[in-house]
Amino acid sequence: TSYQLVVSPGVVWTIDNSNISACNYMWKGILVKNEGYIIINNSSIYDAQYAVDLEDRTIATIDNTIFERNFVGIRTSGNPLDYNNINLSVSQCQFRTGSGLVTQFTNQSPPPTTKSFAGMQLADIGIDLTNAGLSANIFEDMSNGIIGSRINIDATNCKFNNIQPDPLYNNLTAFNGSGIYNRGGH
Repeated sequence: TSYQLVVSPGVVWTIDNSNISACNYMWKGILVKNEGYIIINNSSIYDAQYAVDLEDRTIATIDNTIFERNFVGIRTSGNPLDYNNINLSVSQCQFRTGSGLVTQFTNQSPPPTTKSFAGMQLADIGIDLTNAGLSANIFEDMSNGIIGSRINIDATNCKFNNIQPDPLYNNLTAFNGSGIYNRGGH
């Protein structure tokens, strides 16, 4: 069993100058439900399965935030019929494994290794990460930078450092070890 923070429909939750982490075991992360809105500024999120997990019809504005020791930093769920209606803005963020992932929670699936699987795992979304005039989003020391399924992405202002495949994640994506991998289309 693990814990999860939930942003309910109609709620705007702001996390500002904060650190959120687990104690000994991973936690599920922050789930933003349909019609929820999350703002994260100058903060750090550690030790989550999915640090920020966005359902369809959500808004997320994330700036100058560190995602460390998470299985995945930001995730969007797939929509088999069309693109998700998610307004996602990510600027000046860092995604990294750091000192290694903490122990998985009971029955966590998929099970993590000691390395982050991806900074972002996105599906059925268009996202612009160029952030003109701002510092780059940085993805480092993980198995994958951005894993996509039917995404339209501009990652011009992103840096990918030490992206190396963890062989134990080979069953999760065909191109494990990618800075950016995107498959399929609508």
